Amino acid sequence: MTNDTNSLQSEQSSNKIDFDAKVNQAQIDKLIKANKPRMQKRYITLIIALILLPILGFGGFRLYDYFMTHESTDDAYVQAHSDPISSRLSGTVWQVLVDDNQKVKAGDILVKLDPKDYEVKVSQAQSKVESAYWQFKASMRNLPVSQTQAIGENTAATGNYDKSKFAIDSALTMLAQDEIQIKANESRLVKARAKVEKTLADYERYIPLQKRGVITDQLLDEAKDAYLEAKADEETQIQAISQAKMHYQQSRHNLEEARAESVAFHGQLTKAKATDMQTEVIKRQSQAYKAQYEEALANLAEAKLNLSYTDILAPADGIIGRKTVETGQRVQMGEALMAVVESPPWIVANFKEIQLEKMRPNQLVEITVDAFKHHKFYGYIDSIAPNSGSQFALLPPDNATGNFTKIVQRVPVKIRFTPDSIRGYEDKVVPGLSCVVTVDLKKNYSNSIKQ
Repeated sequence: MTNDTNSLQSEQSSNKIDFDAKVNQAQIDKLIKANKPRMQKRYITLIIALILLPILGFGGFRLYDYFMTHESTDDAYVQAHSDPISSRLSGTVWQVLVDDNQKVKAGDILVKLDPKDYEVKVSQAQSKVESAYWQFKASMRNLPVSQTQAIGENTAATGNYDKSKFAIDSALTMLAQDEIQIKANESRLVKARAKVEKTLADYERYIPLQKRGVITDQLLDEAKDAYLEAKADEETQIQAISQAKMHYQQSRHNLEEARAESVAFHGQLTKAKATDMQTEVIKRQSQAYKAQYEEALANLAEAKLNLSYTDILAPADGIIGRKTVETGQRVQMGEALMAVVESPPWIVANFKEIQLEKMRPNQLVEITVDAFKHHKFYGYIDSIAPNSGSQFALLPPDNATGNFTKIVQRVPVKIRFTPDSIRGYEDKVVPGLSCVVTVDLKKNYSNSIKQ
């Protein structure tokens, strides 16, 4: 009985354990089935993390490397040479041959001034050259004659023949000189009369203009004074011709006297010394006439040069800008008329001083011009300014006075465009445009060309 009871209890215990085991296994299977999607998501997340980790690490390294090897600033602007065009003369604008934004070549005529006044000055200078030439030529004739006279008087002590012959030669030379002087005075008289006619015509033309109030009384008075001055010069030339003719008659009389007195010549030695002194005087006069002739030539060259300045030329290839001159305008010497903006442009980028450590000339630069954001420009560092921008200011700061506040300085860096990247945009990239520039500290422009 007891054994049966124990056996029954043992069997019940065994059945209970089997039932509990089945219940627990069912619960475990249910938990596993419930947590299976979550476990899969964790595995997928882990796999994605393992894949992305090296990618993000490589990308972070590249980003770090980029910022360590590139320097960028948006404080950059396009610059170019702007040549101011001004007049070297005072005058009236006759023609303006260009307009704003027009392309020009070096040597093109931009503005023409009225050349009439300067043509008159060239004629006057030419007349003075001719007058100085004849004076110099006459003095050169007198010099050998005087020297011959000195030799003749030195040898006159040996005979009256040599002395008389020298005196006759001297008189003949004086006649020739007088003839040259008369011709020169007649030439000046012709020019003086031409000037009288011109000034009289100007004066008569100004009288009705003054009455109508077109010109001032001062201009009329100046025209009248010019006419009176020309008239006085004409009278002077007439008197000079009369005096030259009288001197010519006197020279003929002297020739006759020299021939008559050739047999009675006295004081050979004293005359010889006086002739030596006269020769030195004539020689110095000849040098003075030569200097006057050379000065007249220089004045003529200056007058012709001033006449050429009536055509104002373009100094270089470029585009016209800031034009202020108009036809008929009265301009003064040095007055600004327009500007010629040259090509190609360049960029001045103001980098912070902490960005300059590894910057060197010829490093490659990537450029974005705000006006053309969809076109990528390239350039290279041309040079770095010797001072910071504040030092070039009108009133540079003096940090030794007052309370000191440290401010990061900026240094201008000159950047030139590469020819290929700016091709087609030469006329569009104008001075003043804003830019963003990025310097590649590891690449040089020359190396990139070779590659």
